[in-house]
Amino acid sequence: MDKELSKAEFLTHRVPTAPYEVAEEFDAEYRLRRMARRMGWPLVVKPIDQGSSFGVSKVASLNDVPGALAEAFRYGRRVMMERCIIGRELTVGVVGNRALPVCEVIAPSGFYDFKAKYDKTAGTRYVTNPDLPGPTAKMAQHYARRAHHALRCHGYSRVDLMLDTEGELWVLEVNTLPGMTETSLLPKAAAQEGVGFDELVQELIDVSLESRRPASNRITRVLAA
Repeated sequence: MDKELSKAEFLTHRVPTAPYEVAEEFDAEYRLRRMARRMGWPLVVKPIDQGSSFGVSKVASLNDVPGALAEAFRYGRRVMMERCIIGRELTVGVVGNRALPVCEVIAPSGFYDFKAKYDKTAGTRYVTNPDLPGPTAKMAQHYARRAHHALRCHGYSRVDLMLDTEGELWVLEVNTLPGMTETSLLPKAAAQEGVGFDELVQELIDVSLESRRPASNRITRVLAA
């Protein structure tokens, strides 16, 4: 859940991610303003260790920065200022070493915040197998796998990305415990490959046990001897 450490790993493993800076609760106001100016407008202010868009604000001008910081600091003493990538929001599930088909998230407000995620009246749409230019889908899957492995994830995850107006992909974050209801994005993506919900659950169990099997087999052989 640590976005700051995740960003550092992304950069080490050549995973494209938006420019960012980290602010602390007791930083001087002039330093916070200078950070915001370096990011440019719009920018996103978020806690470094929360999920579900808690404390996240999209900021359009310097006047809005203090309020966004105050909201983010409610959830911790360190917050992230991140350049806001304008474009299409994509998500890719990773199971084992396999990337599932790309899904697109379309929030009517243009900002996939807490309300867009959880309020059924928000009108958010999830498009499986979206129409994407050129090799974008394959590149999104490639970066999803790379991000998954950069954070040493095991079993499965779901990686959120942005496709900007220039056609470049940027990894936002890795969800290490994505939703697993029959209407969640990971099962929706698997269904595009013809993998049903029960079959997907069994696959998740299998890949989660995979790395543990050799150790358990060795123990069994030792006990048998």
